[in-house]
Amino acid sequence: MIEMDKIEKTLVKAHDIHKNQARKKTKFPYFVHILDVAKYLMYETKDKDVICARILHDSLENTPYTKEELTKDFGDKVFSLVNFCTEPENTPDATKEQQKESWKRN
Repeated sequence: MIEMDKIEKTLVKAHDIHKNQARKKTKFPYFVHILDVAKYLMYETKDKDVICARILHDSLENTPYTKEELTKDFGDKVFSLVNFCTEPENTPDATKEQQKESWKRN
């Protein structure tokens, strides 16, 4: 059984930073996607940092949540994993056109 304390903290943070966001094509609340990711990953690993990083995988791209805040809140390993899967041209400081083009490629 996985202790949920860090995972719960991550889910709360993800809900907070992604509130009022929807998935691009379905318009479902973004948080539904986060819950799906967490659920499936818990079957695959018991590594809390990996689970937390996947929950936050779009946080640096789609929210004003900063690298510094993420590191402070969840540590270097979670930051490193999230940063690894973050597209540099798809962050809040990129232009809307850069974000759109980045998303189209994927």
